[in-house]
Amino acid sequence: MEGTRQWSNESSKIRRRGFTAYKVVELLTGRITYPAMFYDGYGDGAGPDGYNDFAEKYIDKEMRQDWAENREALTAFWRSGKYTTTEELAEFGLDIRMPPWLFVQRSQCGAVTFCRRVPF
Repeated sequence: MEGTRQWSNESSKIRRRGFTAYKVVELLTGRITYPAMFYDGYGDGAGPDGYNDFAEKYIDKEMRQDWAENREALTAFWRSGKYTTTEELAEFGLDIRMPPWLFVQRSQCGAVTFCRRVPF
């Protein structure tokens, strides 16, 4: 398909390790937006338009485990209404380095996190 990004299977085996900035945003919002490079979230890089996707398509053991381990901190952070910056997340015990293009805030996405809306 013209204009659709191609992702190698080799990189997908590596990019899913650990709790990352993309995974934080995807758990909070339910949205996946694939960057040009260095994606390490839950998605597979093959969204319908090659750039965007929905996190509920990727609910698996890893996502459930990340949510279970970080639920309290993510929920408290979301309720605070703060932006997803490295410093703001650290206040809630989340040691995640956030790139500047991944800023989200509760008011932009709804009052409840994605994981609270979707049954796990």
